[in-house]
Amino acid sequence: MKKNLLINLLLLMLNGFQSKPAAPSPPSSSALHDAIDKLSIVARVTNAITIQKGLNDKSMKVDNLLDELLNISPGDGFSYLQSLDVKKAKEGYIGIAKDAGALTKSSLDGAKNAQRLKHLGDMGKNVEMLKKAKDADLKDAIDKAEGALSFPAEDIPSSIETYSNSLNVFFELEWKSADADKKIIDSIPNLQEKLDPLGIILSGAPNFETKLKSIWSFINQSQNFNIVEHLGEVVEPYVNSFSEIKKLTGDFKNMKNEFLATIPLFKQSSLLNSIEESISKSLKIVLIASSNSTSSHSLTSGFLNRIKDVQAVKDDLKSDWFVEKIAVNDQKSLDILKEYLSAFDRMSSQIVEIGATFTSLQPSAKSINSVNTSTILFSSQKDVSPVELEKLQKSVSEVGGCIDKLLETTMKVNFDEFRDTIRNLKQLDVAANQTKSLIKKIADLNVYGDGKVFKSLLADIKKINATASIAITKGQIDAMRANETYKKFAEKVATASKYFDEIKQTGTSILIRDTNKNMSIIKNMQDVLKRTNLITTLECLKDKKFDSSLASDLMKFGSNIRAFGVHAKNDKATISFLDQISKLQNLYFSVKKSLDEKRTRRATGSIDPAKLPNLLASQDLGKGLNLLRQLSKVYDKKNVVSTAASSTDPVFAEVQKILRTTDALSLKLELKKMLLNLASLESFANNHTGQGLRELGAIFEKASEVSGVTVNSSLLEDPVAKTLSTSAVNDIKKAAPSFKTLGSLKLNYANHRSTFKGASLSIVKIDEFFSDFFAAGGNIESEDSVLVYAAISIGGVLLITIGAVAGYFIWRHIQEKKIQNDPNYSRHNGLTIQNQIRVPGPNDYNRNRYIKLHEAIREKNYETFKRCVDEGADVNAFGGDYEFFTPLHMAVQEGLPNFVEYLIRNGADVNKIDSNYQLPIELAGKVEKRDELLAVFNKFKGKKFPRKFPKFGPENYKVWCYVNELDKDETSEYYISRTEFSKLYAGNVVRKVEDATHIVLPENENGSVTFDYTKDFDFYKMIAYFFKKTVVMKSSWLKASIKDRKNFVDDYKFQVEEVCMNSTSFKTCRQIHRHVQESRIPYLTGVKVHLHLFKKIKKDLSKFIKDLLSELGCFVYTTGTLPHLLDPDYAATNDKNFPSMYHRDDIGPHIIVTPSEDLLWKKCDFVFHNNRFLIVSPTELIEFLFEFKINHYKITGKKEKTCIEKWDSVDQNIATRKKQKKPTEKLDRIEKIFGVNLGDYDGDDDVLLP
Repeated sequence: MKKNLLINLLLLMLNGFQSKPAAPSPPSSSALHDAIDKLSIVARVTNAITIQKGLNDKSMKVDNLLDELLNISPGDGFSYLQSLDVKKAKEGYIGIAKDAGALTKSSLDGAKNAQRLKHLGDMGKNVEMLKKAKDADLKDAIDKAEGALSFPAEDIPSSIETYSNSLNVFFELEWKSADADKKIIDSIPNLQEKLDPLGIILSGAPNFETKLKSIWSFINQSQNFNIVEHLGEVVEPYVNSFSEIKKLTGDFKNMKNEFLATIPLFKQSSLLNSIEESISKSLKIVLIASSNSTSSHSLTSGFLNRIKDVQAVKDDLKSDWFVEKIAVNDQKSLDILKEYLSAFDRMSSQIVEIGATFTSLQPSAKSINSVNTSTILFSSQKDVSPVELEKLQKSVSEVGGCIDKLLETTMKVNFDEFRDTIRNLKQLDVAANQTKSLIKKIADLNVYGDGKVFKSLLADIKKINATASIAITKGQIDAMRANETYKKFAEKVATASKYFDEIKQTGTSILIRDTNKNMSIIKNMQDVLKRTNLITTLECLKDKKFDSSLASDLMKFGSNIRAFGVHAKNDKATISFLDQISKLQNLYFSVKKSLDEKRTRRATGSIDPAKLPNLLASQDLGKGLNLLRQLSKVYDKKNVVSTAASSTDPVFAEVQKILRTTDALSLKLELKKMLLNLASLESFANNHTGQGLRELGAIFEKASEVSGVTVNSSLLEDPVAKTLSTSAVNDIKKAAPSFKTLGSLKLNYANHRSTFKGASLSIVKIDEFFSDFFAAGGNIESEDSVLVYAAISIGGVLLITIGAVAGYFIWRHIQEKKIQNDPNYSRHNGLTIQNQIRVPGPNDYNRNRYIKLHEAIREKNYETFKRCVDEGADVNAFGGDYEFFTPLHMAVQEGLPNFVEYLIRNGADVNKIDSNYQLPIELAGKVEKRDELLAVFNKFKGKKFPRKFPKFGPENYKVWCYVNELDKDETSEYYISRTEFSKLYAGNVVRKVEDATHIVLPENENGSVTFDYTKDFDFYKMIAYFFKKTVVMKSSWLKASIKDRKNFVDDYKFQVEEVCMNSTSFKTCRQIHRHVQESRIPYLTGVKVHLHLFKKIKKDLSKFIKDLLSELGCFVYTTGTLPHLLDPDYAATNDKNFPSMYHRDDIGPHIIVTPSEDLLWKKCDFVFHNNRFLIVSPTELIEFLFEFKINHYKITGKKEKTCIEKWDSVDQNIATRKKQKKPTEKLDRIEKIFGVNLGDYDGDDDVLLP
């Protein structure tokens, strides 16, 4: 009692006397809403834990966290804010505003002068080009251009497509129909009339190259006109802006005074930029949040309502449901969790203030952003040196004389025509090049040749009487069509026609015509600038070192700074905005400082970070919960969904017309099915909202069954509802509101099953954490720790040392839980004397498996029982013969309530099921002391307690290293490591493998152990040790321990995890080892194994397999007996009671191991094609064991498709059995290895079961 008071006082002080009763939650409108509310509590608390974890290990940035909570895109918010000097920006804004307001109005038009100076500056950049263009010699380029342009456009070869088409019809079209016949006959007069012109064109083809040489001389010449093009680009703005540029002459006199007034402000470019950056970035932070609809929830997936949900965590931890169902009324552990989250709790109140400040910024931000004065004034001001400004001021008074000399051009130029002509010259260059290539192809084709073929063809064509009937002319036509020479000529004409068409597509003739019109503009462009003095003026400006670009910036700046001065006199919003930003920044820095100074150091030591729910689990739960909320909205509108689904056929016919790609009938059926699914979901929620987290979380699995509708729901609002509302048919029009409502809901869930599955899995992980955390209750501290605490209290230094003592108790709390839940801590469990199986006889190993604890319970010896538990006997170890029970089951069966209570208080798991798939509490309801036993179970309902572990450390290790006697390679790495290890740890090395706690096997380069009985059967037999309590180690453990030289390195890290056989890998070694170490129900319990032909197998292998099977708890027929056809167990009436394998529901209760299926068929054909029997070879048996699948639905809670619901009946009719397909013989390689000749063996010595 005293101990509990002291501990409660301590935890109360740690919690700051802050516990308050939680306000009752308002009733939910439906069971689904209630489930969502409760899952939201879990989501928020879990998210808070993940955030606290991230803050503790500094993996989570506070700025990113705040960005999410305030709906700002990651990286666009507080990472900006912390870099801004808001105080400097505010003071600078006030100072600049004051100076700008004091400026007198300028007599200059700043904007216009800035534009004039820009024109002048742009031309100044091209002064060297202007000089080069003025003196350029373009005579040769112009001569070649004019030569090309002088070519008569009509002499460009024309198309011969008409002739080609007629020839093609005549020679290629088949006599198929009246229409085809007519086309062939019609082509004859065309050819008779048009072949003469074709001959002229083709015979003149060789002369085309000579005729077109003048055009081809212009190839690659257009680039010579580039300088003229650049000249035009400079001349055009000069001509267009001359009057404006000339006005600068008078303005330069006043510009000096303007610069004197504005340069002092212009020099503050760094301050101006700083002000602009602070205001624009601050505006961006605030405005992004108000417009961002797709903000990430990667860090805060549990906080759907963002800051509001952050505040809710404190009340969540005090809510009745969380305290009762999650914390199982374990107030002490709950207080530890609250202490762990204390930094998050402090931060949450600061976040609320940040949120309020941030929200108040949005109206003023929108107001400032709409005016945008600061952006206009301060954007990208140049940082100009004082020397440059001084030069500019000096040159301003001198440059007026330069511009005085400028004169207007005397020539009128149409610059549109100039640009067109330059473009035409470039295209003509390209066209000339293409034409040259095509003309050469036509010449090489040599269609006309010496003219003989053409003339012969022409003569034969003209002989045909085109007006005669087909019967008369067909013979002549067919004779010509059969002439291969004529056909080749027609093909060449077709090819030439294609080339002629490509020449036409170059547009050469059009280019010659259009370019000729305005060539004079190009020839005269060099004279345009004569007598304008432009080049002289630009050189004068250059000599005076006049920076027109800087002058333009200053003029523009002068206009802007005066506008800002006027605006700033009435601007209160910007200063207020900056004050609020400064407040926001200070709050942010306060949060960071608070976290740095008050990081939960004690609490982080109390909870193992590796055991906390990770961010991914929180995200998965948040995503699933968000979808569940969407489903609940659909459920809330179920009446509307029902109305829409009940719409008449004409309504859905109209929907079909509107959405052509949607099957309206399917839509109707999907809506009705969704209503049924939602009703089922509500019913499920109603049955589970009062249960624990894992039961409630199963709602996600249920929700994954809702596929919804496949149509995009937004289409149901527009165009469906919109169109229905305009219908003249009243029934159709009345349906519009329902479909409009459907359009606002999320209806398609077919692609979200994985999201619901992920949420379901996250619930399991989160429940495991909470179940483990809220397990120790008030029973974790020892008397010694209380005495230490009391001594400190009596010494009068309680307040000074309370933090250290709290840390001690919290550390003890978590260490006890870590030992209880971490399988690594129990990996040597079965090697200790307290957990050794006490075997009555060597032949009953598989039938009698008890540790001393089991015997003490059976003998009802409380003193021995308590000593076993206190010394660390495994309170969850299964014992038995044909049936297996935990100590808790046995104590219930024996009717021992005091035994039961002591077991539970010391970590016995009340959720373990025995070999009959019964829980201890179920068994308690069937025994004599039912009421007493059930009272004990109810007393500790929902609580978990740590168990004690026996001491077993490296000093207890007994290591045996595998040695191949044939291996004499003393230089191998394994040999060297083994030898050195044996010397260094001589006291721990044993000679017999049977004495070992650890055996070492050489692994391959991938870290796995490979077994091949064809190479080394002694090594192959090491397989048996994977199914014993021995720890099988990689040889790399030797090397690592040698390197340490004092201690064994952690054996868990070097335990064999994977074995390979016949190119197949099995990564189940650790799973198997844990199963055996924790004395769980043997893997082959419930199985009978028949060893067929084992008398003919080598004795070593036979014994190896028999011993291995005995270890695994099955019943082995060692005499080689086989199943009997007339065995009464095989009768169909016995199906319900017939036993099966405990761990698997996808195989039968009989395993037959045989090296020859062929000989087995001869003896027992009825065992084939029957799900009662599994037939394997010796090697397949080993692979089957290493698969180590546990999938029985009574263990996993989920029935797979492979589950056998009913045993096949055994066919006793020989005639029908003979019709079955005989298995293909696959003799095991065992024959080749051991020289066994099974082919001559008839199996007569096998004794059949009667």
